[in-house]
Amino acid sequence: MENLDEPVTKTTGGYIVLPKKHPLVFRTGQPDKNKHRIGKSACDQCSYCTEFCPRYLLGYDVQPHKVMRSLGFTATGADYWNQMAELCCSCGLCTLYACPEELFPKEACDQSKQNMRAEGVKYVQKHPVKVHPMKEGRRVPLKMLMKN
Repeated sequence: MENLDEPVTKTTGGYIVLPKKHPLVFRTGQPDKNKHRIGKSACDQCSYCTEFCPRYLLGYDVQPHKVMRSLGFTATGADYWNQMAELCCSCGLCTLYACPEELFPKEACDQSKQNMRAEGVKYVQKHPVKVHPMKEGRRVPLKMLMKN
């Protein structure tokens, strides 16, 4: 937000004050069209975004790398892969921490969820939820998050 006259309400989660030239301000200020265009051309499907996703580690079928893959497909597979975003909690670990290419998997998941809601598509978990065996080993240290 840039308007300092905007009130704090009960739905306000918190404020982080950053200078205008901070890299995070630049990244979040990018238009969605740019984020998706860059993701379509640069995502190398390393799956780090998925491997660090807290919901994936809890056993849910959230796979941001497949949502990123769907940015490149429009005729086949996009509907299926976009459903991998339905359970995304939008924590941002994939975008701000896990992606070595500094892409925007969280934003792709957010867009996918909006599109599916508009079309009335609902996701159904096909497999039983089973905690990933590496869950404890893939926690992101708070000092690393603060460093970004």
